[in-house]
Amino acid sequence: METDNDRVLTKRFRRIGERKSAPGEKRKRRIIDPYVRAATTMLEANGKVMVFTGAGVSEESGIPTYRDPGGIWESFDKKKVGHITGFVSNPLMCWRFEFELHKLLRQCGPNNGHKALAALEQMGIVSGIVTQNVDSLHQEAGSINVHELHGNEMRGVCLKEECGKKFHATEVFKSLRWMDDDGHILEDNVPPCPGKTPKQPKKKKPNKNDSDSDSDSDSDSDSSSSDASSISSGVSSTCSSDSSSSAMIDYEKIFAQPSRKTAVKEAPKCPCGGILKPDAIYFGEPLDSSVRRACKQLSQESRVVVVVGSSCVVSPANKLPLIVKAAGGKIIEVNVKETIMSKHSYLHLRHKSGDALTDLLTTTATFLSTNAAAVVLLAIALISTHSDEEE
Repeated sequence: METDNDRVLTKRFRRIGERKSAPGEKRKRRIIDPYVRAATTMLEANGKVMVFTGAGVSEESGIPTYRDPGGIWESFDKKKVGHITGFVSNPLMCWRFEFELHKLLRQCGPNNGHKALAALEQMGIVSGIVTQNVDSLHQEAGSINVHELHGNEMRGVCLKEECGKKFHATEVFKSLRWMDDDGHILEDNVPPCPGKTPKQPKKKKPNKNDSDSDSDSDSDSDSSSSDASSISSGVSSTCSSDSSSSAMIDYEKIFAQPSRKTAVKEAPKCPCGGILKPDAIYFGEPLDSSVRRACKQLSQESRVVVVVGSSCVVSPANKLPLIVKAAGGKIIEVNVKETIMSKHSYLHLRHKSGDALTDLLTTTATFLSTNAAAVVLLAIALISTHSDEEE
């Protein structure tokens, strides 16, 4: 609960950095250090602050983003290892992609941004985190109320509806004999990594003088496209954006098809016999209904949302911050570059997430200090530093 002292400090901070207009000059907008503004905005929310994170947060831990230059989708074919039709066509190849991610993630850990968010939650400032990331780094940093909107790549889940048991990814790799019992990689047992297929040069339009071999090639291509289309339609016809993916997609029916015999044989299995799938949401798959409801509820209850390291191009995830704003709340964006969410934001912190969130934590913690003099001195120092940089 906000005390009288808190109100005094908040008002005092709002006036720090104010620049008076010269006589006859048109009144200018107050200039206040953005971190002071962000801290006061979060404190005024009385613990109703939601954090919405994207790949930019984990990038500072050494994990590449998906869409930026040098990102994951430049090295891997998204349609083959990131789409549900790719999984039902070849589960083993998708697990091989997960193995590559696992080797990367085991070398990474939470960065200062993750740790700052965990601290803000422990202080009662942040009420919960909605993350699009699938790497568990928020939990490793100590955050408790974390909603994984797109699932978790560090787990596997049984696709049998009556089972649904979850396993750590290392257990899946051990079952495939890609790892020994101590977690060491058995390189000789690991199949080649599914890299991105090079773009093929455009074919010339066929004419009457084309050879029969060209016709055969076109026929094969049509057959392949038809197969992919049938998989896609079979999956999408059972999917609903408001339903749990495991409940709405009849995987057992899909994998019972004769054409899936090899895929079923190679796929990792649960002790119950069900096929194991990475516990992440694939493209073409609906979000988990319970997670989606929890994220929506948190958005509706929040007065401030801090959007960190997200390009906000993935729907329906990018609608959550707008729910907060529609209810009269404010969006604080932490990103080194402008995004489609920038125009909706009340405040922008144009720094890397690790630095920005650490500074935000420090400023907010100082606000909560009982030593008002120290608070004011810190604010003046922060404003002076930013003013010098602007000059």
